[in-house]
Amino acid sequence: MKITLDKKILGGFVVCSIVLLIVATISFKNSESVLKSNKLVNHTHEVIYELDQILFSSVNAETGARGFVITKDEKYLEPFNNSKSRLFEHIQKVASGEELAKAEVQKHREFQFWAEQTVSL
Repeated sequence: MKITLDKKILGGFVVCSIVLLIVATISFKNSESVLKSNKLVNHTHEVIYELDQILFSSVNAETGARGFVITKDEKYLEPFNNSKSRLFEHIQKVASGEELAKAEVQKHREFQFWAEQTVSL
């Protein structure tokens, strides 16, 4: 059986089209994976930022409390009071993010308890 030139061209076109569809499907799946990964990375950066703000607020609250205890001067309570409200705002932002895993929920409760103990006078 002799295959004509038209059939060879058509066969080559079909094979190239199938390969192109396979590559397009794989690329689409990979781009979805990259978008999901990028979303997780962004969320991680947001959580890290909020945790840094929690640390910053905690240090300011402790510094203000320590200054007040040492000097009994009311002006040292200003950074304490400012940091106290910001501390709980940042804790809530961390908790209100993505759904927390069961282990993270327990850590969040402990963290909340620690923060409340830190800022209570």
